[in-house]
Amino acid sequence: MTIADYKKLLKKTIEELPESVSERSRFEIPKVKGHIQGNNTIITNFKQIAKFLGRDENHFLKFILKETAAPGKFSRDILIIGRKVSAELINEKIHKYVDKYGLLGVSIFIGIPLPGSGVYSGALGAYLLGINFKKFLIASIIGVLIAGILVTIISLTGVEMFELFIKRI
Repeated sequence: MTIADYKKLLKKTIEELPESVSERSRFEIPKVKGHIQGNNTIITNFKQIAKFLGRDENHFLKFILKETAAPGKFSRDILIIGRKVSAELINEKIHKYVDKYGLLGVSIFIGIPLPGSGVYSGALGAYLLGINFKKFLIASIIGVLIAGILVTIISLTGVEMFELFIKRI
């Protein structure tokens, strides 16, 4: 098979792919489902979104209510927000939450000096979360600084402990 034949087959295969496969995001957050009832916004899948993100419902609730500047409560697996809020705005706030805490998580993951963590694994995590390169670069710098400080403290503490227990000859 020649390179020209390969390119023709590749082009034909890409054209035959369905759009849902070729244009899929790595990390898709579920969209908000709900409705407006009077002056309240009712969100029926709030608990599922929090579970999907792997976050505590109360922490997630505080963030959403703070960002929408509205009172609200969580009862029987639904969120009731005390004013009319569009689903588009709530989805935007959820993406802001993921950007904020996803970046923090990547920084901490890179900063923990354990086998399997570090910049390479953090890069994979950032790719899967859909974090752009500039934000990942900032997170990796912060993570490497954290790791450097932790390793330095552990090293110096170990030397001091060694000198404390062993007499010098």
